[in-house]
Amino acid sequence: MAPPAGARPCAEFTAGAAIDIDYDLVPVSDASGRYTGGPGLVWADARLDHAAREMRALAGDAKRWHALSAAGLAFAPDKLCQPISAAPYHRFLIGP
Repeated sequence: MAPPAGARPCAEFTAGAAIDIDYDLVPVSDASGRYTGGPGLVWADARLDHAAREMRALAGDAKRWHALSAAGLAFAPDKLCQPISAAPYHRFLIGP
């Protein structure tokens, strides 16, 4: 299924650091109330058969696995990690 209108495709965002997995958009059913957004809220439900095929293919291809791993390691610091200070952790774990 294609992403909703205006959404950026995952492959464009991750620049080879991930494997796109087919998915279906399904209505969010959230009894806990954690997800807000009103009517029409959907979740990308991965197609497990496609995910399993991709995982098996990756497990059998060391060159692809290494390339994907290297791309992920290069991608994560700039896109997923927020700069943080160790000071709050130091105070919490060790004290002032």
